[in-house]
Amino acid sequence: MAEIPRQLPADGAASRPVAPIARQIEHAGSRRSLLRQIARDRWMMVGLVIVAVIAALAILAPLLPLPDPDATEPARRLAAPGELGYALGSDQLGRDILSRIVWGGRTSLVIGFVSAGLALVLGGALGLMSGYFGGVVDNLVMRVVDTLMAFPYVLLAILLVAMLGPGLVNAMLAVAIANVSFYARGVRSAVLLTRGQDYVEASRSVGASNFRIIARQILPNVLPTALVAASLNVGWMITETAGLSFIGLGAQPPTADWGTMLADGRAVITVAYHVGTLPGIAILALVIGTNLIGEGLRDALDPRFRG
Repeated sequence: MAEIPRQLPADGAASRPVAPIARQIEHAGSRRSLLRQIARDRWMMVGLVIVAVIAALAILAPLLPLPDPDATEPARRLAAPGELGYALGSDQLGRDILSRIVWGGRTSLVIGFVSAGLALVLGGALGLMSGYFGGVVDNLVMRVVDTLMAFPYVLLAILLVAMLGPGLVNAMLAVAIANVSFYARGVRSAVLLTRGQDYVEASRSVGASNFRIIARQILPNVLPTALVAASLNVGWMITETAGLSFIGLGAQPPTADWGTMLADGRAVITVAYHVGTLPGIAILALVIGTNLIGEGLRDALDPRFRG
């Protein structure tokens, strides 16, 4: 049987979309492979479930049948879990611990993710400039980063809050600034490994601007590393902010916050252990969940850890 000749346009238009289509198929395959890798990671799924449950409760807090977290009932103070209509008991002022834990989750989630986002943006920008331009810019940025790293993170956060004044927003800013050096160092190292690659040199040789090289070549290769670092750092930021609230520099009464609940429970730990233990368990669960997600993202995005 004679072969039917294929008719191709003379101008070669039929061959033009082949490369873009191939790249789209390749990107789609990479995304599917990444999703399969994440779905196979049982521990990451556990972390996602933990964080999703806490986030859902926090988001739906205004709609749930919970009492006012700040409403006091002195006559019903220090009720044990299950007594006097309190599912998880009450604190020394008669406030419902379950309601305060649920509402406090909103505060902890916002602080953790917003602080991580601010630190990632500020530290990532400093690391990009330092690693890409080098020279005087690198020396100047790294000396600032070294100065920040000379202080322990918690001590630096306490110093910043003392300067700005106690409060939830100031505590969030202090935690973000204290962690800028962590992201700046990590992003700078990733940029130094990327800027000497052949594709970067090829872009530079054809006259691409620095902004275009950073946006199209450097940033896409650095961003996964930075996101993994941020996901692993969220738990630390939640703990650090809870610590600031614990010593009275974070959320101020009567705001429901897990750190202040821990501080309240410290005074009555011998007679009502649940007042401080239950918010501590909530902090532990959220930190474990975010760490499991961060480790799962690291394993999925870094080929060295796959399998």
